[in-house]
Amino acid sequence: MIRITVFRRKKNKICGFRVAGHADYGPYGTDIVCSAVTALVFNAINSIETFTLEPIEYEVQSEGGFIQCQFLNAYQSDMGSEAKLLVESMLLGISQIQEDYGTEYIQIVDEEVE
Repeated sequence: MIRITVFRRKKNKICGFRVAGHADYGPYGTDIVCSAVTALVFNAINSIETFTLEPIEYEVQSEGGFIQCQFLNAYQSDMGSEAKLLVESMLLGISQIQEDYGTEYIQIVDEEVE
């Protein structure tokens, strides 16, 4: 299962996210659920870096299907509106994949952080 954890500060402010695991919808390398989620996540990270001034740090580990992204300014102030839109768009796409393929392959959870 792919588990997407969205880290939120109080008042629902996104400050990062983590994607971990594999959907196991199909054989490794041909799993369309994993491929779709991965494409959305990498596109969001690349778009934030290319089209916004939002400082981010991210870590990618192909083993175990792990990607974590942190918005560096999110703890002192709000994330920029462009970056927020890109993350919300990513989450919308992943939610649609979850709706189409089922919660046994994708789980999205919010985690409150200080």
